[in-house]
Amino acid sequence: MKSPEIQFKRERIVNAVLDLENLSHEDEERLLDIIEAGQYLKPLKNDAKNAFEMQVTGIDDRPKYSTGYISCTGIIAVGKNKVFGNNISFMTHDLLPATYVDLLQNKSEYGEALREGIPENETPETLLAKHTADLKETLNLFKMVTEKDSVDIVVIGGIARADFQVEAYKFAIKYYTDILKEFKPEIILGPQSGGSTNVFFDTKNRRLYTAREATTSERNESYLPKNLTEQSKKW
Repeated sequence: MKSPEIQFKRERIVNAVLDLENLSHEDEERLLDIIEAGQYLKPLKNDAKNAFEMQVTGIDDRPKYSTGYISCTGIIAVGKNKVFGNNISFMTHDLLPATYVDLLQNKSEYGEALREGIPENETPETLLAKHTADLKETLNLFKMVTEKDSVDIVVIGGIARADFQVEAYKFAIKYYTDILKEFKPEIILGPQSGGSTNVFFDTKNRRLYTAREATTSERNESYLPKNLTEQSKKW
């Protein structure tokens, strides 16, 4: 079955949402090409000791891919190199933005476990501030080497199953939107209801493949941050 594709209004990135359980031979070949030539962003172990670090690839023209976005969120940024004119990109894989609300409110056993892993002399607020500083530093480096009008950034990942997860997911989206507002980011697809999402990005052609376990079509829709409240009614 040929993958459905979503074309953004700005016509910069094309995304194909793939069903992990029913990959076509064509899709498998595309993903293998990215894996063979790409940079793998290894996700952090989903435990308290690793929850607060931002994982980020280098900024270059290689394909990028990462697996195991469950609660985790992240971004993919692509733009034209100022010197050579080719596309370059970077990708992040983060747990903190999407679990920040749970850290503060402690509404689940998972949130309680995460709080136990907060380093001495740190708080959820200081950890988020450090995450923000790291992300902004990467963005500033990216802006220095890319043509501004060529940049496109999308937000990926997240889960919204229980009520507290929906609240946490919305916080993560608003968090990224505020930091990335000058780039007018789009949310590549809604939060999953379970399982995980694997992400493969062909930097050269600005083609994104999001492979996830079966989920409702409404959760696979891309949307603008301003439509978050309306879009969330579909989940």
